[in-house]
Amino acid sequence: MKLTVVAILMAAAALGIALLLFSDGGFGQPRVLSDQREVFGATVTITIYDQNAKTASQAISDAFDRIAQIESIASSADEASEISQLNQESYLPAASDELVEMLRLAFVVNQVSDGAFDVSHGALLDLWRFDPEADAQFKDVAPDVQSASITAAKRHVGMDRILLGSGRKTSVSLVPGTRIVLDAIAMGYALDAAVNTLRDAGIEHALIDAGTVAYALGTKPNGLSWSFEQFQIADKAIASATDGMFILDPRTGYPATAASSATVIAPTAAEAQALATATLVMGSQAGLALIEQLARTEALIFGFERPVEAFRSSGLAAFESMSIK
Repeated sequence: MKLTVVAILMAAAALGIALLLFSDGGFGQPRVLSDQREVFGATVTITIYDQNAKTASQAISDAFDRIAQIESIASSADEASEISQLNQESYLPAASDELVEMLRLAFVVNQVSDGAFDVSHGALLDLWRFDPEADAQFKDVAPDVQSASITAAKRHVGMDRILLGSGRKTSVSLVPGTRIVLDAIAMGYALDAAVNTLRDAGIEHALIDAGTVAYALGTKPNGLSWSFEQFQIADKAIASATDGMFILDPRTGYPATAASSATVIAPTAAEAQALATATLVMGSQAGLALIEQLARTEALIFGFERPVEAFRSSGLAAFESMSIK
C-alpha cells in the first residue's frame, strides 16, 4: 500500500520527528543557522546555510573566536591588545602576522589615496575625542587654539613614522609620539579572517555582517546574491563610511567634509572598509577616480553639499538592486 504525503506526516508527527525531517526547507535542504556577538563595539551577525547543523554551529563558533582574536590584536579600547602595547612602548620586537598584514594594507591605501587614509593619526583623534572632564570640548574652542593644537599634533602623524622590520619575525617601530588607530581597517580584517575560517570548515554559503562592513561568502543556496542595503553581493565585501562616524581628514586634522557617505564593494572586507574611509575623506571626484583605478572595486559616494548628489563608479550598477534618485 502506498502512503500519501499527509499520511507520512501524520505518522511522523505521532513519533515526534516531523519537525526534524522537514525543518528549514525539507529533505536534504541546507539549514540556516545564525548567531551574533558584540565585537569591536559593534554587533556582528554570522548567518550560515549548511546541511549539517552541527558542522555549521561549530563553524560559527570558530569564526567568532577568530574575530575575537583579531580584536585582541587591533582594539585600541583594550589596553592589553597588541596595538595598545605598540602605542605604549613604540616598539614590538615580533609583531603578529595579523598586525603586520593590517599595517601593510594601511600603507598601500595611504599611498593610493594620497594620504587620505592614515592609521597613524591617533594624536589628532585624541584632540577631538569627547572629554567629560574638560571645561570645553575641542570642537568648541577658539579657531586659533584649534589650529595651533592641530599643527602640534600633526607632527606625530605620517605613515613614514611607522617602521616595519625585515627579519623572520617582523618588528614594528614607531617614532615616539605617534599612535596607531586601526578602527578603519580592523573590523574588515577580522571579517576576512572569519570568512577564511568558514571556508576551512567547508562552508559555502554565509554572510558576516558587522553593520558598516560585511562579507558575503558565495551565494544563498538558491543561487541568489546576499542583500546589503540596496546592493546584491556574492563572494564580495561591502563597507560604508558616513560623516556621522566623525572621520578626520588626517591631512588637515579637521573632520572630513568632502562627502557625506561612501560605500565601497571590494574583494576583501579590509579593503572595503579602508577604501570607504579613504573615499569619504577624498570626496566624490577624487574618490571615484581612485576607485576606477582599482580592479573588482566599485563605489557609491554622496556629496556633502545640499542638494546631496550621488556619484557612482562605472561598474556599480551590476550590484544595485534598486535605483537611488
